[in-house]
Amino acid sequence: MAIFVWQSYQVIPATASAPPGYRADQPTTSQITLAQGESIQVFATSTCVSRIVSTGVTSLWITFVDSAIRPSVNVGHFHATSTTVGYDAGIYGCGLVRMYNPYPTTTLITITEFGSFR
Repeated sequence: MAIFVWQSYQVIPATASAPPGYRADQPTTSQITLAQGESIQVFATSTCVSRIVSTGVTSLWITFVDSAIRPSVNVGHFHATSTTVGYDAGIYGCGLVRMYNPYPTTTLITITEFGSFR
């Protein structure tokens, strides 16, 4: 008697976080420099599983809304200095992300976005 097991590793485009037991897949990583007082759009995709942001020597403010609102103390999420945080798409969404550096130092930011799961 023979037992045959077949498991598919089909990549599934995601619109929110990966279901339990699945892993995030297809990462895209980039680095950007954010100068003092600069506000930039860093993501504008509509499908993702999660986004991982690592900051350098300064903190920054991030918004997760599909609008032109600049992140600030009143509108946005504080991301601390020299930290790496995973922003799950099931919580923060998969839309437009803007970052703002209000501090007097330029910082290097590493950003990874996972586009699917399997």
